Amino acid sequence: MSASRYNNCYLQQVRILLIILLSNLLSTAVFAQVNDSQLASFYLQQGDYDKAVLYYQKLYEKQALHTYYEFYLKSLYALENLDEAKSLIKKQQKTYPSEKAYDLDLADYFVKVKDEKKAEKILNKIVNELSPRFASIQNTADLFVKRAKPAYALRVYQKGRKILPAYPFNMEIAKLQGELGNTSEMVAEYLDLLEINPAYLQSVQNALNQSLGFEKGSKENLSLKAELYKRIQRYPSKEFYNELLIWILTQEKDFEGVYRQSISLDKRKNENGYRLLDLSVLAKNNQDFDLATMSLDYVIQKGKDEALYIDAKVLLLQVLYAKVKSSATYTEADLERLETEYVGTLDELGRNPRTVHVIKELAEIQGVYQKQYVEANKNLNATLKIPGISAQSIAELKLLMADLKLLQSDPWEASLLYMQVEKSFKYDRLGEIAKFRNARIYYFEGEFDLAKAMLDVLKGSTSKKISNDAMELSLLITDNSTIDTTTKPLEIFAKSDLYFLKSQFDESISLLDSLEEKYPGHALSDEILFLRSKIAAQKSDFEAQEKYLEEIVSSFPDDILADNALYGLAVLNDKQKNDPKKAAEYYKRLLLEYKDSLFVVEARKRFRELRGDELN
Repeated sequence: MSASRYNNCYLQQVRILLIILLSNLLSTAVFAQVNDSQLASFYLQQGDYDKAVLYYQKLYEKQALHTYYEFYLKSLYALENLDEAKSLIKKQQKTYPSEKAYDLDLADYFVKVKDEKKAEKILNKIVNELSPRFASIQNTADLFVKRAKPAYALRVYQKGRKILPAYPFNMEIAKLQGELGNTSEMVAEYLDLLEINPAYLQSVQNALNQSLGFEKGSKENLSLKAELYKRIQRYPSKEFYNELLIWILTQEKDFEGVYRQSISLDKRKNENGYRLLDLSVLAKNNQDFDLATMSLDYVIQKGKDEALYIDAKVLLLQVLYAKVKSSATYTEADLERLETEYVGTLDELGRNPRTVHVIKELAEIQGVYQKQYVEANKNLNATLKIPGISAQSIAELKLLMADLKLLQSDPWEASLLYMQVEKSFKYDRLGEIAKFRNARIYYFEGEFDLAKAMLDVLKGSTSKKISNDAMELSLLITDNSTIDTTTKPLEIFAKSDLYFLKSQFDESISLLDSLEEKYPGHALSDEILFLRSKIAAQKSDFEAQEKYLEEIVSSFPDDILADNALYGLAVLNDKQKNDPKKAAEYYKRLLLEYKDSLFVVEARKRFRELRGDELN
């Protein structure tokens, strides 16, 4: 082998050895660094700051990463090594001179050492040296927000508005003003944003929904409405102010205010009354039936040629009827107007398959509420003869005929009609309704074994409500008609239940009183309380209703009516007593304590609405 070739081979071997040696050294260094990082993190989590400082110092000196710096600084502060902390911050500032976060760290340091003037000087300098670029303004304000300095974030946006006029930052400024408790300034910013672009109306509504509670009469709401009224008077052509006011009044459930504003806009814009139609639905759902009626009367008075005339007429019937059905406080005048409206609507629309539901409701009013059984039956029998009505309509009419027979104390004629519907719709919900009502007749008549046999079949119903009702009544019978127990208490309770169905409340209460007197502490106690609560609700005695429901929840939390009572309390406070906070507590309690309740779906939906969640 020649000398030159030998030398080349030797050099190649040396190179390989050097590469291997360097690789091993690098691997060892990387491993050591990873290990140091893990140890530093471990000691920091354990609160062993003496050891954490050593490792983070070592890591930082090798590479001035923000993560190492942040935890190194935290450890120094924990050990009260303030001089070292200051040196570290200044070193990081020098390394990254454009990063304002480290300037804020230095300001925080001066706050720690009680030198507020130097801290304020640094913060003011950050604001004063703000660059006229959107990203810079946004990032600087975000830094102040993250450091819990909203007042300085506000100053950043206010200066940004001056040096960058294309971006007025109304939404950001309004949010910060709200956080600082400056309600008037917050409101002005949101309204000024609408001046710039009315298309932001939905965004402003969402923002106000998050920042205000919309509690009627609150300081914040009064401030908002006062400013809106001023602007509406000053700029009557800017209708977005009226739109926002209507939305706010709706959140407060101030339907009279919504009514006035809606009529004002309707007349000004020569609309067709759609706002009033929407308001009537909202008012009806909140049981403000008089306001709903006024709204619909306004639409109807526009005339028969208007597009919404028929809709308003039909909706008016529903409102007037809902008012009567909601409680026992309706008057004879309410019933007379209701009947007149139904008859008038039928005269306009005719009696045909499309108006069967209107005729049925008229018969229900005449029979159930006016006790005009002859007139009601005459209407129902005539309707059955209308050519072309569906089998389902016939079944619904027969169900009502049966209900009226029961109210006239003719239970077995009612039973025959129920059986006809059941036979025609054996595997349908209508058939199950008929079967349940027929079983209820046997319960009212004291035929508990027959009633229970029918109810047990219905426990498997595809309708959760029918299944639940059947199970509750079956359990009621089972618990109170066992072999070694007299059925007399249950017979008295069943008669009281029937009186309630007939709206003979005094007779129902009298039987309940005698039942409790003769059989104190009976297993029917929770049922008695629940029936009393239903009677109180029908009489609009909401204090008594609440008392009875609360007693069920507190005294019988494991019985089948506990979730009914809890849901009843939630709805009572939500709709009648207008106490959304208390209602939300009851809804939440139902969701937590009675997860299998029939009312869970509705309770969850309403709870989320009261909490302010955005729902699809």
